[in-house]
Amino acid sequence: MTKSSGRATAGTAPDWNEMVEVRLPKAPKNEQNFQFVGVNGRTFQVPKGKTVKVPKPVAQVLAYSEAAKSAAEEFENGLAGE
Repeated sequence: MTKSSGRATAGTAPDWNEMVEVRLPKAPKNEQNFQFVGVNGRTFQVPKGKTVKVPKPVAQVLAYSEAAKSAAEEFENGLAGE
């Protein structure tokens, strides 16, 4: 997040112009083959199993999501005694 004029924003205009390649794992048969991402009122459907270019703020949200999933799995494994 960047801070401008006392308010926090999730990205500046140059951030939206910068494109980043991402690849999401392929979806199992019982899941949708895309990941919905919403950032500051903008919505995206990022396909799973394909390498695509997305704006930098979208890539950041996807990275934060993966980090949160990993942390949740570690926590659950800790509770299970693994």
